[in-house]
Amino acid sequence: MKMRRIIYICILLFIVSCSKHKYYLSPFIQGNIYDVKSKKPIDSVKLSINLLEKSTLKVVSQRETLSSKDGFFSLNSDHILYTGDGREESSLFDGRYTSFLILEKRGCKKDTIQIEKHWKRNDTIAKLDSIFLKPLDK
Repeated sequence: MKMRRIIYICILLFIVSCSKHKYYLSPFIQGNIYDVKSKKPIDSVKLSINLLEKSTLKVVSQRETLSSKDGFFSLNSDHILYTGDGREESSLFDGRYTSFLILEKRGCKKDTIQIEKHWKRNDTIAKLDSIFLKPLDK
């Protein structure tokens, strides 16, 4: 009985430590986001400015399968699904699409958003290469 209690406590401590270090126990795989010109990582504060301005960004991927279809999405809602042809969909596991990007707000802070990248093929989800974001020329 004591051993079981110790195991439960260890599991609880592991989950708490993961959440503090932002390792999310979720089916989503996190990746890096970079600025196109500087090739430096973009932080959530920069992205939140774009979110508040409701600007439009272009997604450019290092992976060939996405770079041939540079789609577009608007930062105007809490949860946007990006597809290779630029359409927005709300259904996550829609079989019609093979590539998609999820943009969502996480947590209670309004200035924090997280972009998660996924590649769907044969009902499996794997990590995409890093993507680059840049504002569209108006």
